[in-house]
Amino acid sequence: MKLTKKLLLCLTLCLVFSSILFSSSIFARADDDDIDPDPDEFDSKTKRNAERIVSIDNDGSTAKLTSILKYSADKDDFSVEITTNGELSFKGLYKSHTESNKINLEFQLRLYTILEYLDEDANGIYDDEMDTYLGEYIIEEFLPIVYTTETIEGKITHKLIIETTDGVFLAQVFIVEVITDINEIIVTPMEIKIDFEIHNYPFIMEEESLLALLVHFQTNAAYGWNERSHAEEEGYEDDETEVEMKNRDATSFFAWLNKAKADDVVVEVVGSPLKDSENGKKIYLNYPHATHIIHDPKIGIVGDFSLFPFFAIGGVVMLIAVAAIVLTIKKKTQIH
Repeated sequence: MKLTKKLLLCLTLCLVFSSILFSSSIFARADDDDIDPDPDEFDSKTKRNAERIVSIDNDGSTAKLTSILKYSADKDDFSVEITTNGELSFKGLYKSHTESNKINLEFQLRLYTILEYLDEDANGIYDDEMDTYLGEYIIEEFLPIVYTTETIEGKITHKLIIETTDGVFLAQVFIVEVITDINEIIVTPMEIKIDFEIHNYPFIMEEESLLALLVHFQTNAAYGWNERSHAEEEGYEDDETEVEMKNRDATSFFAWLNKAKADDVVVEVVGSPLKDSENGKKIYLNYPHATHIIHDPKIGIVGDFSLFPFFAIGGVVMLIAVAAIVLTIKKKTQIH
């Protein structure tokens, strides 16, 4: 009996110790400040496991991208439908129906106005209760969506160009099949990179006013705000903030660099806090008074599903082993 208790205690400690080691190996990258944001720094297994097959359907007003894992038998589907009917909308869906996990995560981002305002409290954030609203530009009339492909570092990248008819607002959307460096930004196949550009905004004021791009969110998941983005935690991006929409085992996100270019000068970008709006949430991305503004957000999916099954299986196997040994010892004890 004493021997059984000792073995049980020993195996339990082994289980706990193994779990700690496993968790440490998973999160080691997040604490590694020396990771170089270069696709070649990812090991070959990570790059291979991340590869996806991408298809694009575009009719000029709606473009739908569909992405599935290239080297996996798991049922996995990541899609984003981009529409330009009176606003710019990104409607995302992630489904993963494996034997161990069933995930259905939906989210939508809508961009339909850029506000001009006077920042009365000088905090760089638009507040409709504090700041002076001057006017707005409605993002509603678009040229047909243009779809092209280009080769970046020997890798095919899908590109969508979305522009308003007057040229004031432009969005370039990049979709990759392998981990790729696009203009010094690492993009994974579970992300889409977007370049927002504002040209010749019709300002009411000469110099003092600022701009705020309204981003509206809807999802079947829970909202969150992260001062450090997932990519920053993983070590392949720096100085990003994100809004997350988190389901049971997956998280969609809208992340943005905290810097942009305004008339070729690097400037700070401040995102306003999440607020309730039209059955969802909203934020404002705030920009300075400038003729030409370029900013680089990303939309993507992060999943705990890739880690959990392995951890759960390992734990179950160890518990089964403990139970089997204990039962064997009990049987032997009874025999004697």
